[in-house]
Amino acid sequence: MSGDLDVLLDGMTGGERVAEVPVSEHAIRTWCAAIGETDPRCFGPDAVAPPAMLQTWTMPISGRENRPTLHARVRTAAREAGLGAVVATNYDQEYLRPVRPGMLLRERSWIEAVSPPKDTALGRGRFVTIGFEVGDDDGPVGRMRARTLYFDPAPARRAPAGRPEPAPGAHEPLVVPMSRTLIVSASLASNDHEPVHHDHEVAHAQGLTDIIASIVTTAGLVQRYAGALVPKGRCTALRLRLALPCFPGDELVLRGRTKPVGGSCAVTVTGDHARGRHVSAEVAYDRGPGPEGTP
Repeated sequence: MSGDLDVLLDGMTGGERVAEVPVSEHAIRTWCAAIGETDPRCFGPDAVAPPAMLQTWTMPISGRENRPTLHARVRTAAREAGLGAVVATNYDQEYLRPVRPGMLLRERSWIEAVSPPKDTALGRGRFVTIGFEVGDDDGPVGRMRARTLYFDPAPARRAPAGRPEPAPGAHEPLVVPMSRTLIVSASLASNDHEPVHHDHEVAHAQGLTDIIASIVTTAGLVQRYAGALVPKGRCTALRLRLALPCFPGDELVLRGRTKPVGGSCAVTVTGDHARGRHVSAEVAYDRGPGPEGTP
Protein backbone atom coordinates (compact mmCIF):
# COMPACT_ATOMS: atom_id res chain seq x y z
CA MET A 1 0.00 0.00 0.00
CA SER A 2 1.26 3.49 -0.86
CA GLY A 3 -0.92 5.44 1.61
CA ASP A 4 -3.06 5.16 4.71
CA LEU A 5 -6.76 5.54 3.91
CA ASP A 6 -7.59 7.30 7.19
CA VAL A 7 -4.93 9.91 6.51
CA LEU A 8 -6.01 10.33 2.88
CA LEU A 9 -9.66 10.84 3.85
CA ASP A 10 -9.01 13.12 6.82
CA GLY A 11 -10.94 16.36 6.36
CA MET A 12 -12.31 15.33 2.96
CA THR A 13 -15.79 16.65 2.17
CA GLY A 14 -17.89 17.02 -0.93
CA GLY A 15 -19.05 20.53 -0.09
CA GLU A 16 -21.93 21.71 -2.28
CA ARG A 17 -22.33 20.95 -5.98
CA VAL A 18 -25.04 22.25 -8.30
CA ALA A 19 -26.55 20.13 -11.06
CA GLU A 20 -25.34 20.99 -14.55
CA VAL A 21 -28.85 20.86 -16.02
CA PRO A 22 -32.39 20.89 -14.62
CA VAL A 23 -34.44 17.76 -14.11
CA SER A 24 -36.04 16.79 -17.44
CA GLU A 25 -38.91 14.61 -18.59
CA HIS A 26 -36.53 13.11 -21.17
CA ALA A 27 -34.15 11.87 -18.45
CA ILE A 28 -37.09 10.47 -16.48
CA ARG A 29 -38.42 8.62 -19.54
CA THR A 30 -34.95 7.25 -20.34
CA TRP A 31 -34.64 5.83 -16.82
CA CYS A 32 -38.17 4.37 -16.88
CA ALA A 33 -37.51 2.71 -20.25
CA ALA A 34 -34.27 1.17 -18.96
CA ILE A 35 -35.82 -0.50 -15.89
CA GLY A 36 -39.33 -1.11 -17.20
CA GLU A 37 -41.10 1.41 -14.93
CA THR A 38 -44.66 2.15 -16.15
CA ASP A 39 -46.12 4.20 -13.28
CA PRO A 40 -48.29 6.80 -15.09
CA ARG A 41 -47.26 9.48 -12.59
CA CYS A 42 -43.77 9.43 -14.13
CA PHE A 43 -44.96 10.57 -17.57
CA GLY A 44 -46.48 13.67 -19.15
CA PRO A 45 -46.28 17.41 -18.46
CA ASP A 46 -46.78 16.89 -14.71
CA ALA A 47 -44.27 14.05 -14.49
CA VAL A 48 -42.68 13.18 -11.16
CA ALA A 49 -39.23 11.57 -11.11
CA PRO A 50 -39.03 8.03 -9.69
CA PRO A 51 -37.67 8.39 -6.14
CA ALA A 52 -34.67 6.12 -6.75
CA MET A 53 -33.32 8.73 -9.20
CA LEU A 54 -32.54 11.07 -6.27
CA GLN A 55 -28.77 10.93 -6.74
CA THR A 56 -28.93 11.10 -10.55
CA TRP A 57 -29.64 14.81 -10.89
CA THR A 58 -26.45 16.16 -9.34
CA MET A 59 -24.02 13.67 -10.87
CA PRO A 60 -21.50 15.30 -13.25
CA ILE A 61 -22.25 15.01 -16.95
CA SER A 62 -19.23 16.70 -18.53
CA GLY A 63 -15.77 17.40 -17.18
CA ARG A 64 -15.91 14.57 -14.65
CA GLU A 65 -12.17 14.80 -14.07
CA ASN A 66 -12.39 18.53 -13.24
CA ARG A 67 -15.32 18.32 -10.82
CA PRO A 68 -15.17 14.85 -9.26
CA THR A 69 -17.84 13.76 -6.82
CA LEU A 70 -16.94 12.94 -3.24
CA HIS A 71 -17.35 9.26 -4.14
CA ALA A 72 -14.82 9.68 -6.98
CA ARG A 73 -12.35 11.37 -4.63
CA VAL A 74 -12.75 8.58 -2.05
CA ARG A 75 -12.24 6.07 -4.86
CA THR A 76 -8.95 7.75 -5.79
CA ALA A 77 -7.82 7.73 -2.16
CA ALA A 78 -8.74 4.06 -1.81
CA ARG A 79 -6.63 3.20 -4.88
CA GLU A 80 -3.68 5.04 -3.33
CA ALA A 81 -4.21 2.92 -0.22
CA GLY A 82 -4.06 -0.29 -2.28
CA LEU A 83 -7.83 -0.87 -2.46
CA GLY A 84 -8.38 -0.77 -6.20
CA ALA A 85 -11.78 -2.43 -6.46
CA VAL A 86 -15.19 -1.08 -5.50
CA VAL A 87 -18.74 -2.33 -5.00
CA ALA A 88 -21.78 -0.62 -3.46
CA THR A 89 -23.41 -2.43 -0.54
CA ASN A 90 -26.08 -0.27 1.15
CA TYR A 91 -28.45 2.46 0.01
CA ASP A 92 -30.75 4.34 2.39
CA GLN A 93 -32.88 7.16 1.01
CA GLU A 94 -35.51 9.48 2.49
CA TYR A 95 -37.86 11.31 0.10
CA LEU A 96 -39.18 14.66 1.38
CA ARG A 97 -40.64 16.36 -1.70
CA PRO A 98 -41.41 15.29 -5.27
CA VAL A 99 -38.78 15.99 -7.93
CA ARG A 100 -40.26 17.42 -11.13
CA PRO A 101 -38.94 18.58 -14.52
CA GLY A 102 -37.47 22.05 -14.43
CA MET A 103 -36.02 21.82 -10.91
CA LEU A 104 -32.32 22.67 -10.64
CA LEU A 105 -31.01 20.69 -7.69
CA ARG A 106 -27.84 20.85 -5.64
CA GLU A 107 -26.29 18.49 -3.13
CA ARG A 108 -24.15 18.54 -0.02
CA SER A 109 -22.09 15.44 0.74
CA TRP A 110 -19.80 14.33 3.54
CA ILE A 111 -18.07 11.20 4.85
CA GLU A 112 -20.06 9.74 7.72
CA ALA A 113 -18.08 6.63 8.60
CA VAL A 114 -15.03 4.58 7.64
CA SER A 115 -14.84 1.01 8.90
CA PRO A 116 -11.70 -0.73 10.10
CA PRO A 117 -10.22 -3.25 7.63
CA LYS A 118 -12.53 -6.25 7.14
CA ASP A 119 -12.28 -9.60 5.38
CA THR A 120 -15.16 -10.08 2.92
CA ALA A 121 -16.09 -12.66 0.29
CA LEU A 122 -14.63 -10.31 -2.34
CA GLY A 123 -11.40 -9.56 -0.51
CA ARG A 124 -10.00 -7.50 2.35
CA GLY A 125 -11.25 -3.94 2.35
CA ARG A 126 -12.95 -1.06 4.10
CA PHE A 127 -16.50 0.26 4.04
CA VAL A 128 -17.00 4.00 3.56
CA THR A 129 -20.40 5.62 4.19
CA ILE A 130 -21.17 8.94 2.49
CA GLY A 131 -24.12 11.13 3.46
CA PHE A 132 -25.99 13.35 1.01
CA GLU A 133 -28.68 16.01 1.13
CA VAL A 134 -30.29 17.03 -2.17
CA GLY A 135 -32.48 20.11 -2.54
CA ASP A 136 -33.14 23.51 -4.09
CA ASP A 137 -33.98 27.03 -2.91
CA ASP A 138 -37.16 25.71 -1.26
CA GLY A 139 -35.24 23.25 0.91
CA PRO A 140 -34.28 19.56 0.74
CA VAL A 141 -36.08 17.10 -1.52
CA GLY A 142 -34.33 14.07 -0.05
CA ARG A 143 -31.47 12.66 1.98
CA MET A 144 -29.32 9.60 1.42
CA ARG A 145 -26.60 7.41 2.88
CA ALA A 146 -24.53 5.25 0.53
CA ARG A 147 -22.16 2.58 1.87
CA THR A 148 -19.44 1.29 -0.43
CA LEU A 149 -16.79 -1.39 -0.06
CA TYR A 150 -13.31 -0.54 -1.34
CA PHE A 151 -11.22 -3.70 -1.43
CA ASP A 152 -8.21 -5.59 -2.70
CA PRO A 153 -9.69 -8.38 -4.86
CA ALA A 154 -9.24 -11.92 -3.63
CA PRO A 155 -9.17 -14.89 -6.01
CA ALA A 156 -12.66 -15.51 -7.40
CA ARG A 157 -14.82 -17.65 -5.15
CA ARG A 158 -17.93 -19.52 -6.09
CA ALA A 159 -21.06 -18.56 -4.19
CA PRO A 160 -23.09 -21.44 -2.77
CA ALA A 161 -25.78 -22.60 -5.16
CA GLY A 162 -29.45 -22.53 -4.37
CA ARG A 163 -32.13 -19.88 -4.18
CA PRO A 164 -33.62 -19.08 -0.76
CA GLU A 165 -37.19 -20.21 -0.24
CA PRO A 166 -39.78 -17.41 -0.50
CA ALA A 167 -41.39 -16.19 2.72
CA PRO A 168 -44.93 -17.46 3.25
CA GLY A 169 -47.64 -15.00 2.28
CA ALA A 170 -45.51 -13.15 -0.25
CA HIS A 171 -47.13 -11.35 -3.17
CA GLU A 172 -46.85 -12.65 -6.71
CA PRO A 173 -43.17 -12.32 -7.69
CA LEU A 174 -41.74 -10.17 -10.45
CA VAL A 175 -39.20 -11.95 -12.64
CA VAL A 176 -36.64 -9.63 -14.25
CA PRO A 177 -34.21 -11.07 -16.82
CA MET A 178 -30.99 -9.16 -16.13
CA SER A 179 -29.76 -8.66 -19.67
CA ARG A 180 -26.49 -6.93 -20.49
CA THR A 181 -28.54 -4.18 -22.15
CA LEU A 182 -30.59 -3.58 -18.99
CA ILE A 183 -27.50 -3.43 -16.76
CA VAL A 184 -25.60 -1.02 -19.02
CA SER A 185 -28.51 1.19 -20.07
CA ALA A 186 -29.91 1.54 -16.53
CA SER A 187 -26.49 2.47 -15.18
CA LEU A 188 -26.01 5.15 -17.83
CA ALA A 189 -29.60 6.39 -17.45
CA SER A 190 -28.86 7.07 -13.77
CA ASN A 191 -25.66 8.91 -14.82
CA ASP A 192 -23.48 6.24 -13.19
CA HIS A 193 -20.40 5.69 -15.35
CA GLU A 194 -18.55 3.38 -12.93
CA PRO A 195 -16.72 0.97 -15.31
CA VAL A 196 -17.65 -2.15 -13.32
CA HIS A 197 -21.20 -1.69 -14.67
CA HIS A 198 -20.23 -1.77 -18.36
CA ASP A 199 -16.59 -2.86 -18.80
CA HIS A 200 -16.00 -6.62 -18.56
CA GLU A 201 -12.21 -6.27 -18.22
CA VAL A 202 -12.54 -3.92 -15.25
CA ALA A 203 -15.06 -6.23 -13.60
CA HIS A 204 -12.79 -9.24 -14.17
CA ALA A 205 -9.85 -7.36 -12.62
CA GLN A 206 -11.98 -6.95 -9.49
CA GLY A 207 -12.43 -10.70 -9.20
CA LEU A 208 -15.90 -10.69 -10.78
CA THR A 209 -16.97 -12.96 -13.63
CA ASP A 210 -18.71 -10.14 -15.52
CA ILE A 211 -20.13 -6.64 -15.19
CA ILE A 212 -22.64 -6.14 -12.38
CA ALA A 213 -25.90 -4.24 -11.96
CA SER A 214 -25.51 -0.95 -10.11
CA ILE A 215 -27.11 -0.39 -6.72
CA VAL A 216 -29.22 2.39 -8.25
CA THR A 217 -30.52 -0.05 -10.88
CA THR A 218 -31.47 -2.52 -8.17
CA ALA A 219 -33.13 0.28 -6.17
CA GLY A 220 -35.17 1.23 -9.23
CA LEU A 221 -36.30 -2.36 -9.82
CA VAL A 222 -37.22 -2.76 -6.14
CA GLN A 223 -39.30 0.43 -6.25
CA ARG A 224 -40.89 -0.59 -9.55
CA TYR A 225 -42.07 -3.83 -7.91
CA ALA A 226 -43.07 -2.36 -4.54
CA GLY A 227 -44.85 0.58 -6.14
CA ALA A 228 -47.11 -1.77 -8.09
CA LEU A 229 -48.22 -3.31 -4.77
CA VAL A 230 -49.09 0.13 -3.33
CA PRO A 231 -50.30 1.92 -6.50
CA LYS A 232 -51.67 5.02 -4.74
CA GLY A 233 -49.01 5.31 -2.07
CA ARG A 234 -46.41 8.06 -1.85
CA CYS A 235 -42.93 6.58 -1.47
CA THR A 236 -41.20 8.16 1.53
CA ALA A 237 -38.09 6.04 2.16
CA LEU A 238 -35.96 3.15 0.97
CA ARG A 239 -33.53 0.94 2.89
CA LEU A 240 -31.60 -1.49 0.70
CA ARG A 241 -28.73 -3.93 1.20
CA LEU A 242 -26.96 -5.87 -1.54
CA ALA A 243 -25.53 -9.35 -1.15
CA LEU A 244 -24.53 -11.43 -4.21
CA PRO A 245 -24.10 -9.31 -7.37
CA CYS A 246 -26.34 -9.52 -10.43
CA PHE A 247 -24.56 -10.49 -13.65
CA PRO A 248 -25.85 -10.46 -17.24
CA GLY A 249 -27.94 -13.59 -17.77
CA ASP A 250 -29.18 -13.75 -14.18
CA GLU A 251 -32.92 -14.01 -13.63
CA LEU A 252 -33.76 -11.77 -10.69
CA VAL A 253 -36.93 -12.81 -8.82
CA LEU A 254 -38.40 -10.06 -6.62
CA ARG A 255 -40.84 -11.02 -3.87
CA GLY A 256 -42.59 -8.69 -1.46
CA ARG A 257 -44.83 -8.54 1.56
CA THR A 258 -46.79 -5.49 2.72
CA LYS A 259 -47.23 -4.60 6.36
CA PRO A 260 -49.10 -1.70 8.03
CA VAL A 261 -47.05 0.94 9.82
CA GLY A 262 -49.47 3.29 11.60
CA GLY A 263 -51.57 4.95 8.91
CA SER A 264 -49.00 4.04 6.30
CA CYS A 265 -47.39 0.82 5.08
CA ALA A 266 -44.08 -0.72 4.13
CA VAL A 267 -43.16 -3.34 1.57
CA THR A 268 -40.34 -5.71 2.43
CA VAL A 269 -38.69 -6.95 -0.75
CA THR A 270 -36.19 -9.71 -1.42
CA GLY A 271 -34.53 -10.39 -4.73
CA ASP A 272 -32.92 -13.73 -5.56
CA HIS A 273 -31.21 -15.35 -8.52
CA ALA A 274 -29.95 -18.88 -9.04
CA ARG A 275 -26.85 -18.26 -6.88
CA GLY A 276 -28.76 -16.88 -3.90
CA ARG A 277 -29.86 -13.58 -2.39
CA HIS A 278 -29.08 -10.40 -4.34
CA VAL A 279 -30.99 -7.76 -2.39
CA SER A 280 -33.01 -7.22 0.78
CA ALA A 281 -34.97 -3.99 1.06
CA GLU A 282 -37.82 -2.16 2.73
CA VAL A 283 -39.79 0.55 0.94
CA ALA A 284 -42.01 2.86 3.01
CA TYR A 285 -45.21 4.45 1.69
CA ASP A 286 -47.53 7.14 3.03
CA ARG A 287 -51.15 6.38 2.28
CA GLY A 288 -52.35 9.64 3.77
CA PRO A 289 -52.57 13.08 2.16
CA GLY A 290 -49.43 14.03 0.26
CA PRO A 291 -48.26 15.94 -2.80
CA GLU A 292 -50.64 15.02 -5.59
CA GLY A 293 -49.22 12.60 -8.11
CA THR A 294 -46.13 11.72 -6.11
CA PRO A 295 -44.92 8.13 -6.75
